[in-house]
Amino acid sequence: MSAPLPELVAHVAGVAEVGDPPVLVASVAEEPDGSGVRLEFQRASVFDDQDRRLGMDTYCICTGEGATHYGGVERMDDDEDGVNIALNPEAASRLHVPDAFRIRLAVAPEARAAFLDGLRRVIEGPRVA
Repeated sequence: MSAPLPELVAHVAGVAEVGDPPVLVASVAEEPDGSGVRLEFQRASVFDDQDRRLGMDTYCICTGEGATHYGGVERMDDDEDGVNIALNPEAASRLHVPDAFRIRLAVAPEARAAFLDGLRRVIEGPRVA
């Protein structure tokens, strides 16, 4: 049997579109006031040639300490109370987090569903019809 994943118990989870052009942000924080460990998953709605040249034409993950990495999620599996995330080694190193961890969402069911939907939209990108 494998050891349990390191866990972030998030008492705040949210999704918002901010800025113009909009950036989709799915975020969690450890403490109810937004303090403690924080993670943000962000995806811009438009990318320019410079973004593409620099490999920034994808989502990014940001920590509360200011570390940022573009891309990096290798696997994401959600369940009834949270999500397990596996990062590639470069992302884990740059963000100073384990390469696999769990976010347990200690929030209302509606906030949990909204966060998980937003997180999928950030990581997977827009669906093409």
